Amino acid sequence: MRKYTLTENLISGALGVAIGLPLAIYGANHRTPPDIVQVEPVIYEEIATYNEEAEAIPEVYIMTEEDIAEEAYYDDLELLAMLVHAEAGNQDMIGRRLVAEVVLNRVDSDDFPDTIHEVIYQPNQFSPVGNGALDRAIPTEGDYEAVRLAIEDRLDRAILYFTGGGYGKYGTPAYQHGDHYFCTE
Repeated sequence: MRKYTLTENLISGALGVAIGLPLAIYGANHRTPPDIVQVEPVIYEEIATYNEEAEAIPEVYIMTEEDIAEEAYYDDLELLAMLVHAEAGNQDMIGRRLVAEVVLNRVDSDDFPDTIHEVIYQPNQFSPVGNGALDRAIPTEGDYEAVRLAIEDRLDRAILYFTGGGYGKYGTPAYQHGDHYFCTE
């Protein structure tokens, strides 16, 4: 086996760095992105606490039907706060509450859908749904507060409709507050 001199080793090393480093940098900057695969969520009915080797496996949170219903309820409340912001973000607290109350009163009515989500997305009911303002709405603490107050104690359980700029063609005119005209059944 031939032994290399110090000079040969240095030259060989320098050539290796001169050739290898640019290739390594090029390779690091030109990788193909990994394929992204969308997966469906898995709902586990049971969880094992330990595997065969008796090693702990990560705890997985299992959502019960009650948990799912509670999460859907809070999602609906957030959606309602978004609608309040889109419809009455420029109104005082009473004006915001009244908008929230229209939705809640409809949920309670036999003439409308049974959930906040279904009431809000019922066709041709709220202009922010149709014009995209609902999707862009970022509710404030005041909007959430209006929803909370409307849930706790409604100011008017009879109002089912509101419009801006005058009374609409549905319902019986009741009163104006801020920019909105409210109507009962």
